[in-house]
Parts: sequence; structure tokens; C-alpha cells
Amino acid sequence: MKQIYFLFAIIAIVVLTAQAFSEADADAEAEAIAIDKKKSRRPWIL
Repeated sequence: MKQIYFLFAIIAIVVLTAQAFSEADADAEAEAIAIDKKKSRRPWIL
């Protein structure tokens, strides 16, 4: 029975880690898009 709980714990850790990295990647991409839009509005400002 302990093996099943251990397996579920490992799966939960993997899923939560994947979600955290996915969310961080999405945030970074959104920030990069916002920076690009800001630069395109005022191309003379670097």
C-alpha cells in the first residue's frame, strides 16, 4: 500500500513542477510580447 502512495506522491510532484514551469514560461512570453509592443509604438526609445 505504501508503494501506491509513493507513486501518487511522485506523480503529484511531477505534475505540479510541470505546471509551475509552464506558468513561468507563459508569464515570460507575455512579458516579452508586451516589451515588443512597447518598442514598436516608440521605436526611437531603446
